[in-house]
Amino acid sequence: KCKADFTAKKICTGHAGYWNFVCAPFVLFWRSLTIFCFPCLHVYFWRLVQPLQKLLPCFKFPYEDPDFFGAKALGDHDDETGANMQADTDWVRCQDLHGFDGKLPQLFEGKIEPADLCQGAVGDCWLVAAFACAAEFEDCIRMQFVSKEYNVFGRYQVRIFDPI
Repeated sequence: KCKADFTAKKICTGHAGYWNFVCAPFVLFWRSLTIFCFPCLHVYFWRLVQPLQKLLPCFKFPYEDPDFFGAKALGDHDDETGANMQADTDWVRCQDLHGFDGKLPQLFEGKIEPADLCQGAVGDCWLVAAFACAAEFEDCIRMQFVSKEYNVFGRYQVRIFDPI
C-alpha cells in the first residue's frame, strides 16, 4: 500500500517532495492561466456584458448605494452638518464633470502619493492611514484595484489584503 502524502495545495506551494518535480509543468501551466489568461478573459467578458446590462431592467444603472448618499456621505463636521451641506451639493458622476470633455476618466493619473488621500467624515481614519502608508509604494496601490478600467456602472473591485 502506497502512502503518498501530497495534495494539490502542497504541490502548488512546493511542499510535496518529488511530486513537485513531476507536476511542475502542469502547475506552471495552471499558474499562467490564472495570472495571465483568466484576468484578460474577465475584462473582455465584462466589456461585452456592460452594454447588454444597460438594456436589462433588472440591473440598476448606474449603481447608487442607498446607504451612503446625501447627508450620510457628507457627514457632520464641526462647523456644519451633512444635512446643511446637502442643500449646496450637486452629486454628479465623474464622466459628467466639465473637465473631461468627452474623454473617459482615468483611475490613476500621475504619481500616487500619501497626500492624495482625504478622510472626510466617515470615521475610517484607520483605513485612510493604512492607504497612506501603502501609497508610499505606488505599485502596492495599483495592485489593490482589480478593476483597472473605467466602468460605466460605477462599480469597481478593490482588494484590500495581500493574497501572498
